[in-house]
Amino acid sequence: MTREEVKAQLAKSPLEWTSSNEPDGKNVHTATIPFELEPNSLYGYSFEYRVIEVCGYADLELAIYEIKGHDEISCDIFFHEGEVSEVKEYSEEHRLNLVCSLLGIKE
Repeated sequence: MTREEVKAQLAKSPLEWTSSNEPDGKNVHTATIPFELEPNSLYGYSFEYRVIEVCGYADLELAIYEIKGHDEISCDIFFHEGEVSEVKEYSEEHRLNLVCSLLGIKE
């Protein structure tokens, strides 16, 4: 499988964004990708892209949550700035890079 084939597959199910307004005036857009290492495991993970928008300008954070039973352990590991639409496009590109990396696809 090539990078372009992976990109085409991912385009069939783009990130689904939900939006909320925070009390401090920020708009927060969130897209979550859950996954399990083993089926029916008590342990699971999720990637959460958060776009925090203030006056049309946005910061992107990527949080990884490790879910053990009912506990969530979060780790913010990523940061990117830009306009909301640019940051969301960057999130899709990051997801493509992540999937290609997991599959060992370099080109």
